[in-house]
Amino acid sequence: AVSQTKLDKKVISEGDMFIARLALDRSRLAADQGEEDFNYSKSVFAKLCGAPVLSDSEIPDEIPDATPLAPALEPMLSDFTSQKDLNSYNLRYLNDQIEVEKLSYLNIATRLRPQLNFQIGTSQDQTSYTTNIAAKYRVTSIFTGFVLNWSIFDGFATRGAAASSLAHRRELEQSYKDLSANLADQARNQLKQVGFARRGMEIANRLLESSAGALRDKKKDATRGVASEVEVNTFELAYQEAQVSAFSARSDYLMRTADFLSTTLQDPALANLPKKP
Repeated sequence: AVSQTKLDKKVISEGDMFIARLALDRSRLAADQGEEDFNYSKSVFAKLCGAPVLSDSEIPDEIPDATPLAPALEPMLSDFTSQKDLNSYNLRYLNDQIEVEKLSYLNIATRLRPQLNFQIGTSQDQTSYTTNIAAKYRVTSIFTGFVLNWSIFDGFATRGAAASSLAHRRELEQSYKDLSANLADQARNQLKQVGFARRGMEIANRLLESSAGALRDKKKDATRGVASEVEVNTFELAYQEAQVSAFSARSDYLMRTADFLSTTLQDPALANLPKKP
């Protein structure tokens, strides 16, 4: 709008106005994309939670500063790495898969052995002992016995299945060893990443405070007539960008903290899980 006014007054050229119109089109495109991404994110969140789509008023406007709530993570790392046998959900899952594969191997190994089954049952039917087919009698049969099945040869299918099961179990056992060896290093790295994210969050918070102060000063200048509305809008936009950067840094810090707590099985959300009977 300012450029259009300048163009009407012949202060700027059509080339300058072309740049202003192009900037406006880019801003409209970014706004439309941002709105669509926002609506899609609300839809995905609703499906994830099994709840209706949230209204804009139900969504918080900001992510609070997490600095005052920072937990003491170093003792958690020491307790975790001091364990003789490290524990994690991934290790538990792999261990369960190994046990399943062991049972599967035992089942495969019995395929070519004699299979002896014991059977007992009863049945009812009608029969006629004379030429008069209308004279029928109910017959109740009770039977019991043993059934023996023995597959002598199956084309080496059992041998191949046993070899495949054994190879899969060896692969799972190796994955378990590798994960156990790397778990402590992973936890240490995650703690360092938490420290880096916290430093980035503190820097973003300082920039946010500086931008907020600059905006307040510019609004005071506008009240005294020293600054224009365009300048205030520019500082307002800079403040909003600083907010987005600060919220992103806080979110990154919280997510990396959650990753570390999840690895060490210290996530407070675990207390909300139902206890096994």
